[in-house]
Amino acid sequence: MKNLIRRIFKTERAVDANRVTQHMMSLWSPLEMLTPRSLSAALAQLRAGDLQAYARLWDDVQERDDILASVVPKRSKSVSRLSWEVIEREESAAAKRQCEIVESFLNTLTYTDVMDGDLSGGFSALIRGMMRAAGYGWSVQEIVWRPSPVNLSAQFIQVPLQFFERRTGRLRFLASEGAYTGIDLEDGGWLVTVCPDRLAIASLVLYLFKHTPLRDWLIYCHRYVVPGLHGKTNAKKGDDDWNDLHDTLAHFGQDWAMLTGKEVEIDTIDSSAKGELPYPKLVDRCDRRMTAIWRGADLSTMSADNATGASLQQGETDLLTSDDAEIVAGTLNARLIPYVLRYTLGDVPQLVDIEIQCPNPQTEQALKIDEALIGWGVEQSKADLRKRYGRPAPDDGDEIAAPVTHLQPLQVAHPNANAAGVRLAARDAFTALAADLQPLRARIEHALSLPDGEMEDALNAVTQESGALFRLIDDSGALPAVLARRAAQAFVDGIKHQEEDQDA
Repeated sequence: MKNLIRRIFKTERAVDANRVTQHMMSLWSPLEMLTPRSLSAALAQLRAGDLQAYARLWDDVQERDDILASVVPKRSKSVSRLSWEVIEREESAAAKRQCEIVESFLNTLTYTDVMDGDLSGGFSALIRGMMRAAGYGWSVQEIVWRPSPVNLSAQFIQVPLQFFERRTGRLRFLASEGAYTGIDLEDGGWLVTVCPDRLAIASLVLYLFKHTPLRDWLIYCHRYVVPGLHGKTNAKKGDDDWNDLHDTLAHFGQDWAMLTGKEVEIDTIDSSAKGELPYPKLVDRCDRRMTAIWRGADLSTMSADNATGASLQQGETDLLTSDDAEIVAGTLNARLIPYVLRYTLGDVPQLVDIEIQCPNPQTEQALKIDEALIGWGVEQSKADLRKRYGRPAPDDGDEIAAPVTHLQPLQVAHPNANAAGVRLAARDAFTALAADLQPLRARIEHALSLPDGEMEDALNAVTQESGALFRLIDDSGALPAVLARRAAQAFVDGIKHQEEDQDA
Protein backbone atom coordinates (compact mmCIF):
# COMPACT_ATOMS: atom_id res chain seq x y z
CA MET A 1 0.00 0.00 0.00
CA LYS A 2 2.82 2.43 0.87
CA ASN A 3 4.58 1.87 -2.48
CA LEU A 4 1.27 2.28 -4.31
CA ILE A 5 0.70 5.62 -2.61
CA ARG A 6 4.17 6.77 -3.59
CA ARG A 7 3.62 5.96 -7.25
CA ILE A 8 0.63 8.31 -7.56
CA PHE A 9 2.81 11.34 -6.76
CA LYS A 10 4.20 12.93 -9.90
CA THR A 11 7.91 13.44 -10.26
CA GLU A 12 7.81 15.02 -13.75
CA ARG A 13 6.73 18.52 -14.67
CA ALA A 14 3.41 19.11 -16.41
CA VAL A 15 4.41 22.62 -17.52
CA ASP A 16 7.24 21.93 -19.95
CA ALA A 17 9.47 24.30 -21.94
CA ASN A 18 7.22 24.06 -25.01
CA ARG A 19 4.24 25.34 -23.00
CA VAL A 20 6.30 28.25 -21.68
CA THR A 21 7.54 29.12 -25.19
CA GLN A 22 3.98 29.21 -26.51
CA HIS A 23 2.98 31.58 -23.77
CA MET A 24 5.94 33.92 -24.18
CA MET A 25 5.34 34.18 -27.94
CA SER A 26 1.76 35.26 -27.31
CA LEU A 27 2.55 37.93 -24.71
CA TRP A 28 1.12 41.38 -25.32
CA SER A 29 0.50 44.42 -23.13
CA PRO A 30 -3.18 45.20 -22.57
CA LEU A 31 -2.27 48.56 -21.01
CA GLU A 32 -1.94 50.13 -24.45
CA MET A 33 -5.70 49.80 -24.89
CA LEU A 34 -6.78 50.15 -21.26
CA THR A 35 -10.05 52.07 -20.96
CA PRO A 36 -12.99 51.83 -18.55
CA ARG A 37 -14.76 49.66 -21.13
CA SER A 38 -11.85 47.25 -21.66
CA LEU A 39 -11.28 46.95 -17.90
CA SER A 40 -14.96 46.24 -17.35
CA ALA A 41 -14.82 43.54 -20.03
CA ALA A 42 -11.77 41.89 -18.41
CA LEU A 43 -13.52 41.80 -15.01
CA ALA A 44 -16.65 40.37 -16.60
CA GLN A 45 -14.55 37.60 -18.14
CA LEU A 46 -13.03 36.97 -14.71
CA ARG A 47 -16.48 36.38 -13.24
CA ALA A 48 -17.20 33.96 -16.09
CA GLY A 49 -14.06 31.95 -15.31
CA ASP A 50 -11.77 33.26 -18.07
CA LEU A 51 -8.64 34.59 -16.30
CA GLN A 52 -6.50 35.61 -19.28
CA ALA A 53 -7.19 39.35 -19.70
CA TYR A 54 -7.48 39.99 -15.94
CA ALA A 55 -4.22 38.22 -15.10
CA ARG A 56 -2.26 39.92 -17.88
CA LEU A 57 -3.51 43.33 -16.83
CA TRP A 58 -2.44 42.73 -13.25
CA ASP A 59 0.95 41.35 -14.35
CA ASP A 60 1.78 44.66 -16.05
CA VAL A 61 0.13 47.08 -13.62
CA GLN A 62 1.82 45.81 -10.45
CA GLU A 63 5.22 46.19 -12.13
CA ARG A 64 4.70 49.59 -13.77
CA ASP A 65 2.85 51.60 -11.14
CA ASP A 66 5.28 53.25 -8.73
CA ILE A 67 3.10 52.75 -5.63
CA LEU A 68 2.05 49.17 -6.36
CA ALA A 69 5.65 48.21 -7.15
CA SER A 70 6.43 49.15 -3.54
CA VAL A 71 3.44 48.02 -1.47
CA VAL A 72 2.67 44.69 -3.20
CA PRO A 73 6.08 43.10 -2.44
CA LYS A 74 5.93 44.46 1.13
CA ARG A 75 2.62 42.65 1.67
CA SER A 76 4.25 39.36 0.66
CA LYS A 77 7.50 39.89 2.53
CA SER A 78 5.71 40.79 5.77
CA VAL A 79 4.54 37.15 5.95
CA SER A 80 7.59 35.40 4.52
CA ARG A 81 9.83 37.01 7.17
CA LEU A 82 7.80 35.69 10.12
CA SER A 83 9.10 32.85 12.26
CA TRP A 84 7.43 29.46 11.91
CA GLU A 85 7.47 26.11 13.64
CA VAL A 86 5.95 22.67 13.31
CA ILE A 87 3.79 21.94 16.35
CA GLU A 88 2.55 18.57 17.55
CA ARG A 89 -1.15 18.03 18.20
CA GLU A 90 -0.36 15.45 20.85
CA GLU A 91 2.60 14.18 22.83
CA SER A 92 3.54 10.86 21.25
CA ALA A 93 6.38 9.18 19.43
CA ALA A 94 4.33 9.21 16.21
CA ALA A 95 3.76 12.97 16.44
CA LYS A 96 7.44 13.57 17.11
CA ARG A 97 8.39 11.48 14.07
CA GLN A 98 5.95 13.41 11.86
CA CYS A 99 7.38 16.68 13.18
CA GLU A 100 10.90 15.62 12.16
CA ILE A 101 9.73 14.63 8.66
CA VAL A 102 7.83 17.86 8.02
CA GLU A 103 10.62 20.09 9.34
CA SER A 104 13.15 18.32 7.12
CA PHE A 105 10.85 18.68 4.10
CA LEU A 106 10.26 22.41 4.63
CA ASN A 107 13.94 23.12 5.17
CA THR A 108 15.02 21.33 1.98
CA LEU A 109 12.30 22.23 -0.54
CA THR A 110 13.15 24.52 -3.47
CA TYR A 111 11.11 27.18 -5.25
CA THR A 112 11.36 28.60 -8.75
CA ASP A 113 9.21 30.30 -11.40
CA VAL A 114 8.27 28.66 -14.69
CA MET A 115 8.70 32.02 -16.45
CA ASP A 116 12.08 32.69 -14.80
CA GLY A 117 14.18 29.56 -14.49
CA ASP A 118 17.04 31.53 -12.94
CA LEU A 119 14.92 32.30 -9.87
CA SER A 120 15.57 30.01 -6.91
CA GLY A 121 14.70 30.03 -3.24
CA GLY A 122 13.47 28.01 -0.29
CA PHE A 123 10.49 28.01 2.04
CA SER A 124 10.42 31.80 2.44
CA ALA A 125 10.35 32.22 -1.34
CA LEU A 126 7.48 29.73 -1.51
CA ILE A 127 5.50 31.82 0.98
CA ARG A 128 6.10 34.93 -1.14
CA GLY A 129 4.82 33.00 -4.14
CA MET A 130 1.73 31.88 -2.22
CA MET A 131 1.08 35.49 -1.24
CA ARG A 132 0.48 36.37 -4.89
CA ALA A 133 -3.04 35.22 -4.10
CA ALA A 134 -3.61 38.48 -2.21
CA GLY A 135 -3.68 40.28 -5.55
CA TYR A 136 -4.84 37.76 -8.13
CA GLY A 137 -7.12 35.84 -5.79
CA TRP A 138 -5.27 32.59 -6.56
CA SER A 139 -1.67 31.45 -6.59
CA VAL A 140 -0.59 28.10 -8.02
CA GLN A 141 2.66 26.17 -7.73
CA GLU A 142 3.24 22.87 -9.47
CA ILE A 143 4.77 20.28 -7.12
CA VAL A 144 7.48 17.98 -8.44
CA TRP A 145 8.37 15.49 -5.70
CA ARG A 146 12.05 14.69 -5.10
CA PRO A 147 12.37 11.56 -2.91
CA SER A 148 15.77 10.28 -1.82
CA PRO A 149 17.06 7.56 0.51
CA VAL A 150 17.82 10.25 3.08
CA ASN A 151 14.67 12.39 3.06
CA LEU A 152 11.76 13.68 1.01
CA SER A 153 11.95 17.03 -0.78
CA ALA A 154 10.10 18.74 -3.62
CA GLN A 155 10.41 21.53 -6.14
CA PHE A 156 7.63 24.11 -6.22
CA ILE A 157 7.25 25.86 -9.58
CA GLN A 158 5.25 29.08 -9.74
CA VAL A 159 2.83 28.97 -12.69
CA PRO A 160 1.14 32.13 -14.08
CA LEU A 161 -2.59 32.43 -13.56
CA GLN A 162 -3.00 32.72 -17.35
CA PHE A 163 -2.28 28.98 -17.55
CA PHE A 164 -5.64 28.23 -15.88
CA GLU A 165 -9.38 28.71 -16.23
CA ARG A 166 -12.19 28.19 -13.73
CA ARG A 167 -15.40 27.98 -15.75
CA THR A 168 -16.51 25.08 -13.54
CA GLY A 169 -15.76 26.99 -10.32
CA ARG A 170 -12.34 25.36 -9.76
CA LEU A 171 -8.98 26.04 -11.38
CA ARG A 172 -8.09 23.79 -14.31
CA PHE A 173 -4.79 23.68 -16.20
CA LEU A 174 -4.71 24.82 -19.85
CA ALA A 175 -2.28 22.39 -21.47
CA SER A 176 -1.72 24.57 -24.56
CA GLU A 177 -1.90 28.24 -25.43
CA GLY A 178 -5.37 29.13 -26.70
CA ALA A 179 -7.03 26.09 -25.14
CA TYR A 180 -10.57 26.74 -23.91
CA THR A 181 -11.16 23.81 -21.54
CA GLY A 182 -8.60 22.94 -18.88
CA ILE A 183 -7.48 19.72 -17.20
CA ASP A 184 -8.36 18.99 -13.59
CA LEU A 185 -5.48 19.47 -11.14
CA GLU A 186 -4.44 16.15 -9.63
CA ASP A 187 -4.27 15.89 -5.85
CA GLY A 188 -0.77 16.25 -4.49
CA GLY A 189 0.54 17.69 -7.75
CA TRP A 190 -0.40 21.34 -7.28
CA LEU A 191 -0.45 23.76 -4.36
CA VAL A 192 -3.33 26.25 -4.74
CA THR A 193 -3.63 29.22 -2.39
CA VAL A 194 -6.91 31.13 -2.43
CA CYS A 195 -7.51 34.66 -1.10
CA PRO A 196 -11.08 35.92 -1.65
CA ASP A 197 -10.12 39.61 -1.34
CA ARG A 198 -8.63 39.84 -4.89
CA LEU A 199 -7.04 43.23 -4.26
CA ALA A 200 -6.04 43.45 -7.92
CA ILE A 201 -9.59 44.41 -8.89
CA ALA A 202 -9.69 47.63 -6.86
CA SER A 203 -6.04 48.31 -7.71
CA LEU A 204 -6.74 48.09 -11.45
CA VAL A 205 -9.60 50.58 -11.12
CA LEU A 206 -7.39 52.98 -9.15
CA TYR A 207 -4.59 52.55 -11.69
CA LEU A 208 -6.91 53.49 -14.55
CA PHE A 209 -8.27 56.60 -12.85
CA LYS A 210 -4.83 57.57 -11.56
CA HIS A 211 -2.95 57.41 -14.84
CA THR A 212 -5.65 59.17 -16.86
CA PRO A 213 -5.28 62.46 -14.90
CA LEU A 214 -1.54 61.84 -14.61
CA ARG A 215 -1.30 61.77 -18.40
CA ASP A 216 -3.44 64.92 -18.68
CA TRP A 217 -1.23 66.59 -16.08
CA LEU A 218 1.85 65.85 -18.17
CA ILE A 219 0.13 67.23 -21.27
CA TYR A 220 -0.80 70.38 -19.36
CA CYS A 221 2.81 70.86 -18.21
CA HIS A 222 4.04 70.41 -21.78
CA ARG A 223 1.61 72.91 -23.24
CA TYR A 224 1.19 75.62 -20.63
CA VAL A 225 4.17 75.68 -18.27
CA VAL A 226 6.57 76.85 -21.01
CA PRO A 227 5.25 80.10 -22.59
CA GLY A 228 4.89 80.43 -26.34
CA LEU A 229 6.65 83.08 -28.47
CA HIS A 230 5.01 85.53 -30.87
CA GLY A 231 7.45 87.25 -33.21
CA LYS A 232 6.48 90.36 -35.18
CA THR A 233 8.41 91.94 -38.07
CA ASN A 234 7.92 94.49 -40.86
CA ALA A 235 9.70 92.19 -43.29
CA LYS A 236 7.70 90.39 -45.93
CA LYS A 237 7.24 86.65 -45.83
CA GLY A 238 10.16 85.01 -47.64
CA ASP A 239 12.60 87.89 -47.14
CA ASP A 240 15.92 87.24 -45.45
CA ASP A 241 14.84 89.12 -42.29
CA TRP A 242 11.63 87.08 -42.16
CA ASN A 243 13.50 83.80 -42.56
CA ASP A 244 16.13 84.72 -39.96
CA LEU A 245 13.47 85.56 -37.37
CA HIS A 246 11.58 82.37 -38.24
CA ASP A 247 14.68 80.26 -37.63
CA THR A 248 15.36 82.06 -34.34
CA LEU A 249 11.82 81.43 -33.07
CA ALA A 250 12.08 77.77 -34.05
CA HIS A 251 15.20 77.38 -31.90
CA PHE A 252 13.62 79.08 -28.86
CA GLY A 253 10.02 78.03 -28.95
CA GLN A 254 10.11 74.89 -31.06
CA ASP A 255 6.52 74.04 -32.04
CA TRP A 256 4.90 76.68 -29.82
CA ALA A 257 5.92 79.82 -31.69
CA MET A 258 4.52 81.91 -34.49
CA LEU A 259 5.69 84.75 -36.74
CA THR A 260 3.44 87.52 -38.11
CA GLY A 261 3.62 91.05 -39.42
CA LYS A 262 3.40 93.84 -36.88
CA GLU A 263 -0.07 94.87 -37.97
CA VAL A 264 -1.53 91.38 -37.55
CA GLU A 265 -3.84 91.07 -34.53
CA ILE A 266 -4.25 87.71 -32.81
CA ASP A 267 -6.62 87.03 -29.91
CA THR A 268 -5.61 84.37 -27.38
CA ILE A 269 -7.78 81.51 -26.23
CA ASP A 270 -6.59 80.72 -22.71
CA SER A 271 -7.52 77.19 -21.65
CA SER A 272 -5.06 76.96 -18.77
CA ALA A 273 -6.43 76.36 -15.30
CA LYS A 274 -6.78 79.23 -12.88
CA GLY A 275 -5.70 78.54 -9.31
CA GLU A 276 -5.00 75.01 -8.09
CA LEU A 277 -4.82 72.20 -10.64
CA PRO A 278 -7.18 69.24 -10.05
CA TYR A 279 -4.72 66.58 -11.21
CA PRO A 280 -2.38 66.41 -8.17
CA LYS A 281 -5.20 65.80 -5.67
CA LEU A 282 -6.75 63.04 -7.77
CA VAL A 283 -3.41 61.30 -8.32
CA ASP A 284 -2.55 61.62 -4.62
CA ARG A 285 -5.93 60.23 -3.63
CA CYS A 286 -5.40 57.13 -5.79
CA ASP A 287 -1.89 56.63 -4.38
CA ARG A 288 -3.19 56.81 -0.81
CA ARG A 289 -5.99 54.36 -1.45
CA MET A 290 -3.62 51.89 -3.12
CA THR A 291 -1.42 52.04 -0.05
CA ALA A 292 -4.36 51.64 2.31
CA ILE A 293 -5.75 48.67 0.36
CA TRP A 294 -2.48 46.76 0.40
CA ARG A 295 -0.92 47.78 3.71
CA GLY A 296 -4.02 48.49 5.80
CA ALA A 297 -3.01 52.12 6.38
CA ASP A 298 -2.10 55.29 4.56
CA LEU A 299 1.59 55.15 5.44
CA SER A 300 2.12 58.84 4.68
CA THR A 301 0.20 59.65 7.87
CA MET A 302 2.20 57.27 10.06
CA SER A 303 4.64 59.78 11.45
CA ALA A 304 5.95 60.80 14.83
CA ASP A 305 3.71 63.88 14.70
CA ASN A 306 0.66 61.67 15.11
CA ALA A 307 1.72 58.93 17.48
CA THR A 308 -1.80 57.69 18.31
CA GLY A 309 -2.86 57.53 14.66
CA ALA A 310 0.39 55.81 13.75
CA SER A 311 -0.16 53.17 16.43
CA LEU A 312 -3.72 52.41 15.34
CA GLN A 313 -2.83 52.26 11.65
CA GLN A 314 0.19 50.07 12.34
CA GLY A 315 -2.27 47.82 14.16
CA GLU A 316 -4.32 47.57 10.97
CA THR A 317 -1.22 46.53 9.04
CA ASP A 318 -0.44 43.86 11.63
CA LEU A 319 -4.00 42.54 11.40
CA LEU A 320 -3.59 42.04 7.65
CA THR A 321 -0.29 40.26 8.23
CA SER A 322 -1.94 37.96 10.78
CA ASP A 323 -4.78 37.12 8.39
CA ASP A 324 -2.33 36.45 5.55
CA ALA A 325 -0.26 34.20 7.80
CA GLU A 326 -3.37 32.21 8.73
CA ILE A 327 -4.25 31.75 5.05
CA VAL A 328 -0.72 30.53 4.24
CA ALA A 329 -0.52 28.21 7.25
CA GLY A 330 -4.04 26.87 6.64
CA THR A 331 -3.22 26.12 3.00
CA LEU A 332 -0.01 24.29 3.91
CA ASN A 333 -1.71 22.28 6.66
CA ALA A 334 -4.63 21.24 4.44
CA ARG A 335 -3.03 20.90 0.99
CA LEU A 336 0.62 20.02 1.53
CA ILE A 337 1.42 18.42 4.89
CA PRO A 338 -1.05 15.50 4.42
CA TYR A 339 0.72 14.54 1.18
CA VAL A 340 4.17 14.80 2.77
CA LEU A 341 3.04 12.37 5.48
CA ARG A 342 1.26 10.10 3.00
CA TYR A 343 4.37 9.89 0.81
CA THR A 344 6.71 9.05 3.69
CA LEU A 345 4.52 7.16 6.19
CA GLY A 346 1.53 5.98 4.19
CA ASP A 347 -2.08 6.58 5.16
CA VAL A 348 -1.65 7.88 8.73
CA PRO A 349 -3.59 10.52 10.68
CA GLN A 350 -2.02 13.97 10.66
CA LEU A 351 -0.60 14.81 14.08
CA VAL A 352 1.35 18.01 13.27
CA ASP A 353 0.66 21.47 11.85
CA ILE A 354 2.70 24.41 10.64
CA GLU A 355 2.24 27.49 12.79
CA ILE A 356 3.43 30.92 11.64
CA GLN A 357 4.25 33.22 14.53
CA CYS A 358 2.04 36.25 13.86
CA PRO A 359 2.62 39.69 15.37
CA ASN A 360 0.19 40.98 17.95
CA PRO A 361 -1.58 44.07 16.52
CA GLN A 362 -1.24 45.90 19.84
CA THR A 363 2.03 44.45 21.12
CA GLU A 364 3.24 47.45 23.10
CA GLN A 365 -0.14 48.06 24.70
CA ALA A 366 -0.68 44.36 25.42
CA LEU A 367 2.80 44.14 26.98
CA LYS A 368 2.03 46.93 29.44
CA ILE A 369 -1.28 45.32 30.40
CA ASP A 370 0.30 41.89 30.87
CA GLU A 371 3.10 43.34 32.98
CA ALA A 372 0.55 45.10 35.19
CA LEU A 373 -1.59 41.96 35.58
CA ILE A 374 1.43 39.83 36.46
CA GLY A 375 2.55 42.47 38.93
CA TRP A 376 -0.86 42.31 40.62
CA GLY A 377 -0.61 38.54 40.92
CA VAL A 378 -3.13 37.72 38.16
CA GLU A 379 -2.26 34.28 36.79
CA GLN A 380 -1.12 34.18 33.14
CA SER A 381 -0.64 31.12 30.93
CA LYS A 382 2.91 30.87 29.54
CA ALA A 383 1.56 29.17 26.41
CA ASP A 384 -0.87 32.06 25.81
CA LEU A 385 1.88 34.62 26.35
CA ARG A 386 4.16 32.87 23.84
CA LYS A 387 1.38 32.78 21.27
CA ARG A 388 0.45 36.42 21.87
CA TYR A 389 3.99 37.67 21.29
CA GLY A 390 5.00 35.16 18.63
CA ARG A 391 7.62 33.31 20.69
CA PRO A 392 7.96 29.53 20.23
CA ALA A 393 8.49 27.20 23.15
CA PRO A 394 12.09 25.99 23.62
CA ASP A 395 13.00 22.58 22.29
CA ASP A 396 14.32 19.81 24.49
CA GLY A 397 17.98 20.41 25.25
CA ASP A 398 17.89 24.12 24.40
CA GLU A 399 19.76 26.46 26.73
CA ILE A 400 17.15 28.44 28.63
CA ALA A 401 17.63 32.20 28.89
CA ALA A 402 17.33 33.55 32.41
CA PRO A 403 17.02 37.09 33.74
CA VAL A 404 20.23 38.69 34.98
CA THR A 405 20.16 38.94 38.74
CA HIS A 406 22.25 41.48 40.60
CA LEU A 407 23.75 40.45 43.90
CA GLN A 408 22.34 42.39 46.79
CA PRO A 409 24.45 43.30 49.85
CA LEU A 410 24.03 40.79 52.61
CA GLN A 411 21.76 42.25 55.27
CA VAL A 412 22.62 41.11 58.80
CA ALA A 413 19.84 41.69 61.26
CA HIS A 414 20.79 43.32 64.53
CA PRO A 415 20.37 40.90 67.40
CA ASN A 416 18.01 43.34 69.08
CA ALA A 417 15.93 43.92 65.90
CA ASN A 418 12.21 43.78 66.51
CA ALA A 419 10.62 41.23 64.14
CA ALA A 420 7.17 42.58 64.88
CA GLY A 421 8.35 46.06 63.93
CA VAL A 422 9.66 44.80 60.59
CA ARG A 423 6.33 43.16 59.80
CA LEU A 424 4.51 46.33 60.78
CA ALA A 425 6.75 48.41 58.48
CA ALA A 426 6.11 46.05 55.55
CA ARG A 427 2.37 46.15 56.16
CA ASP A 428 2.35 49.96 56.30
CA ALA A 429 4.35 50.18 53.04
CA PHE A 430 2.08 47.69 51.25
CA THR A 431 -1.08 49.50 52.42
CA ALA A 432 0.30 52.87 51.32
CA LEU A 433 1.34 51.52 47.87
CA ALA A 434 -2.08 49.94 47.33
CA ALA A 435 -3.78 53.24 48.18
CA ASP A 436 -1.52 55.20 45.83
CA LEU A 437 -2.11 52.80 42.90
CA GLN A 438 -5.87 52.48 43.45
CA PRO A 439 -6.79 55.30 40.97
CA LEU A 440 -4.60 53.73 38.26
CA ARG A 441 -6.05 50.29 38.92
CA ALA A 442 -9.60 51.65 38.76
CA ARG A 443 -8.86 53.37 35.44
CA ILE A 444 -7.44 50.16 33.92
CA GLU A 445 -10.32 48.00 35.19
CA HIS A 446 -12.81 50.47 33.71
CA ALA A 447 -10.98 50.49 30.36
CA LEU A 448 -10.91 46.67 30.19
CA SER A 449 -14.68 46.58 30.66
CA LEU A 450 -15.32 48.74 27.56
CA PRO A 451 -15.91 47.48 23.99
CA ASP A 452 -12.81 46.92 21.84
CA GLY A 453 -12.70 50.30 20.11
CA GLU A 454 -13.40 52.31 23.27
CA MET A 455 -11.06 50.09 25.30
CA GLU A 456 -8.09 50.96 23.05
CA ASP A 457 -8.75 54.70 23.38
CA ALA A 458 -9.16 54.44 27.16
CA LEU A 459 -5.95 52.42 27.61
CA ASN A 460 -4.02 54.84 25.39
CA ALA A 461 -5.28 57.69 27.59
CA VAL A 462 -4.15 55.84 30.73
CA THR A 463 -0.72 55.27 29.20
CA GLN A 464 -0.33 58.94 28.33
CA GLU A 465 -1.37 60.06 31.83
CA SER A 466 0.58 57.45 33.79
CA GLY A 467 3.72 59.58 33.98
CA ALA A 468 1.88 62.45 35.63
CA LEU A 469 0.15 60.02 38.02
CA PHE A 470 3.43 58.46 39.18
CA ARG A 471 4.97 61.92 39.64
CA LEU A 472 1.97 62.82 41.82
CA ILE A 473 2.61 59.72 43.94
CA ASP A 474 6.27 60.71 44.33
CA ASP A 475 5.28 64.22 45.41
CA SER A 476 2.30 63.68 47.70
CA GLY A 477 1.48 59.96 47.83
CA ALA A 478 1.14 57.89 50.97
CA LEU A 479 4.08 55.58 50.24
CA PRO A 480 6.83 58.26 50.28
CA ALA A 481 5.58 59.50 53.67
CA VAL A 482 5.58 55.97 55.13
CA LEU A 483 9.08 55.28 53.80
CA ALA A 484 10.34 58.57 55.24
CA ARG A 485 8.91 57.75 58.66
CA ARG A 486 10.36 54.25 58.63
CA ALA A 487 13.78 55.55 57.54
CA ALA A 488 13.79 58.08 60.35
CA GLN A 489 12.73 55.45 62.86
CA ALA A 490 15.43 53.05 61.61
CA PHE A 491 18.02 55.80 62.01
CA VAL A 492 16.93 56.42 65.59
CA ASP A 493 16.82 52.69 66.35
CA GLY A 494 20.29 52.27 64.90
CA ILE A 495 21.76 54.97 67.16
CA LYS A 496 19.98 53.48 70.15
CA HIS A 497 21.33 49.99 69.42
CA GLN A 498 24.83 51.40 68.91
CA GLU A 499 24.72 53.08 72.33
CA GLU A 500 23.49 49.85 73.91
CA ASP A 501 26.38 47.94 72.36
CA GLN A 502 28.87 50.47 73.64
CA ASP A 503 27.44 50.29 77.21
CA ALA A 504 27.62 46.52 77.07
